[in-house]
Amino acid sequence: MKKQTYKIQGMHCAGCVRTLERVLMKTAGVRSASVNFASESALIEFDEQVISDSDLAQTIESVGYKLEIATQEKKEEEKTLEEQLEEQLSDQEIENFKIEKVDMEKLTHRVCDILAVRESSGMIQSELWKKLKLSSRDGSRLALKLERMGNITREKILENGRWTYKLILKKTPISTTSIENAPCLICPVEQKCTLEGEISPRTCVWIEEWVTMNTSKLKRKP
Repeated sequence: MKKQTYKIQGMHCAGCVRTLERVLMKTAGVRSASVNFASESALIEFDEQVISDSDLAQTIESVGYKLEIATQEKKEEEKTLEEQLEEQLSDQEIENFKIEKVDMEKLTHRVCDILAVRESSGMIQSELWKKLKLSSRDGSRLALKLERMGNITREKILENGRWTYKLILKKTPISTTSIENAPCLICPVEQKCTLEGEISPRTCVWIEEWVTMNTSKLKRKP
């Protein structure tokens, strides 16, 4: 099996991504196909004994797009660390990526908070990894994971003569941390509780105590 990233020309929207992935997955010899609209590329795993680069290009052209077949020298020049990792790692290894002794949920929220400030302008990934004190390899694997989760998009750009990625926030992950230990979750009369009723969160002593306790904890933090 061969796993290779190809540049794709002619994509205009998410519908193009679905079309390309659908036609590739129906092609004999193709094991997996992941098309990235932001970087205009496709990561394709296929059996070289069944299908060649030229066959893949013809398949792509049959639905109105163009697959670039680069020379080996050009492939190595343009290949980013992420593209190398995508070719080396399985989908499961990317999606289950963890950094030892690091709370991955907190790290994910930290990344999203930083990118949210930049809005649509995004941030060069090397700047972000430096800010978070992550190695390039850990940062790149994290970027791949967050893209798979739908939290960010990656835009391939040429920076100082080298190919890299700009990271742009797509959606902020939902966290339940702020409501952990809330009394409502184990309240015996929760089903009878309404805003205007006799039992109401507006007059609940348990909620008042919980809010007071959490406010005190926040004030004690440096």
